Amino acid sequence: MEQTNNILKKKSDLIVLLKLIIYILIVCLLCIFTCGIYKIESTSMYPTLDDNNYIFVEKLSKHIKYDYDDIVIFDNDAETYIKRIVALQGDDVEVYSNKVLVNGYVVDRKVNTYDINYHYSSTVPTNSIFIMGDNRTHSIDSRYFGSIDKSNVIGKLLFYIKGNK
Repeated sequence: MEQTNNILKKKSDLIVLLKLIIYILIVCLLCIFTCGIYKIESTSMYPTLDDNNYIFVEKLSKHIKYDYDDIVIFDNDAETYIKRIVALQGDDVEVYSNKVLVNGYVVDRKVNTYDINYHYSSTVPTNSIFIMGDNRTHSIDSRYFGSIDKSNVIGKLLFYIKGNK
């Protein structure tokens, strides 16, 4: 009788262990497909994000909606970038004299300024977004490669952790 109880206890422990392993696998798979961790290796988003910061990105919102000021991570020409959304599809964008205008209104942000001799003007195409880095002087963004298609977006910034310099 005691031996039977020990066998039942071991089976019960094994079932609990298997359930725990399954739950851990499910959580890991959800994290892999819904979140991502990336290391910032540039100063293009300074002062918001700095070199060596770690960012946590959620990947579900890319299937929902984007808004002005969202910080997104995306692929473009085999490179991965992180930038801020400045304009959405259908918006008219003009960049000149240290100003960014969207639909005729100045976008006022605390960002590092850029070359005053630069001039860019465009309308954001359907299913696209216009993105810029906060450190305008040191950012390769939509001013150089145009608006990006929403399908290239990996996800939106959730939060970040400061890394070592």
